Amino acid sequence: MKKIISCFTCIIILLFSTIPVFAEDIETRELVWNENGYESLVQSAEFEEIKQLEGKILNLAYAQMATIDADIVIKAENIDYGSAYKFYLVDPLQLSENSIEQDLQKAEYIWRIPISIDNGTIVVSCLLGEWMDKNDKGLYTEEAYQKVINKEVSWKATTAFYYSNDLPTAIFDRLVPSNHGEIHKIIFGDCNKSRGLYGITVENGVPTKMVPIEGFTAIGTERITARMKSAGDFQDGQVYTYEDFAERMIRVEPLDDDVAIGGGGLTTNYSILDGFAVPTEGVVLLVIIAAFVLTTGGVLVYQKVKDKVR
Repeated sequence: MKKIISCFTCIIILLFSTIPVFAEDIETRELVWNENGYESLVQSAEFEEIKQLEGKILNLAYAQMATIDADIVIKAENIDYGSAYKFYLVDPLQLSENSIEQDLQKAEYIWRIPISIDNGTIVVSCLLGEWMDKNDKGLYTEEAYQKVINKEVSWKATTAFYYSNDLPTAIFDRLVPSNHGEIHKIIFGDCNKSRGLYGITVENGVPTKMVPIEGFTAIGTERITARMKSAGDFQDGQVYTYEDFAERMIRVEPLDDDVAIGGGGLTTNYSILDGFAVPTEGVVLLVIIAAFVLTTGGVLVYQKVKDKVR
């Protein structure tokens, strides 16, 4: 009997000892923040792999400089990894508001790495070079996520852009000071409901502000009343509360995937009951009720007239 109890105890200990290892394997894509409130490429898990792309990064930068007639020699030391910024390709409203940073560990994103030149900045984009399966929230499935953290997919330098003025991070910083890193700043890019870049601030784990940064446009169809704020009225360079952003964007129905890829815009349909937030289903129900009342009233009036004639 003692041997049986001892064996059972050993099995329990072994089972519990595997739990921390399993949890550690899953949670290895940790977000690391720098003193300016942005995620840090230099301290990220993929930094060494992306740094190996220096040759491709420089080639893309030179190709971009040729389009602006810039004749400048740039070297690997000119690549400013410390100022690189990340933007996510997911709708933040699909994520849990109280754990948005945790959910982002499984989101697709792109690193943009700046290279300063005399009359502006060249920015090179790096992203995972393979499409990964996602769930209904736009986050990696567990199987895809394991491939990412196990480095079964590679990073690639893909495109370069030229900025003659401020980078998105400079615009974001000017509108919302970082407060020594106490405010986390997250940039989002194209997703199913929008195009362009916009920033979200997170304080104590909760999103607080939304800032349209570069060409932000809502995509899809919204149904509102004339007294409601439209998702089409957001202006680059303005600061909005996250609550206001969520209230407007949650009413937007996204376009079909094949249409959304090509661009599109925002279509606004106004409710017939101005001043009241009546959904389409409510309007239809009111019309049915009104038709029923009018029909019933007509029948009753007809019956009374008929009785008087008799």
